[in-house]
Amino acid sequence: ALQQVIPHIGVHIDEPVTADIKRLIRAASSLHGKSGMKVISLSVDELHKFEPLVDAVVFGDNEIKINVTRPTTVEMMDEQFEVEEGANVLPEYAAIYMMCKGAAEYMGGVR
Repeated sequence: ALQQVIPHIGVHIDEPVTADIKRLIRAASSLHGKSGMKVISLSVDELHKFEPLVDAVVFGDNEIKINVTRPTTVEMMDEQFEVEEGANVLPEYAAIYMMCKGAAEYMGGVR
């Protein structure tokens, strides 16, 4: 009887994440190191309306010059940025996201 109930009440476990204790603990309001975005605690009810590329963005829109090492498209804060390899100027939030992803290097602020 128990074996018949387990598929209905059990959950799938992501084994690589579960085994890696560094992935299990994220302090709310801290920064996620691989995206530069805010770690946010959500209830199940809040999850459906959560927009991570808007709601978890903490950096401003001051312009930053970066050296893009991998051309890509970044969509954040309801804007899309297509960046080519080499020098690019982006809002701080998009530039930091790209640097955290390893796709760009900091070149300086722009006034």
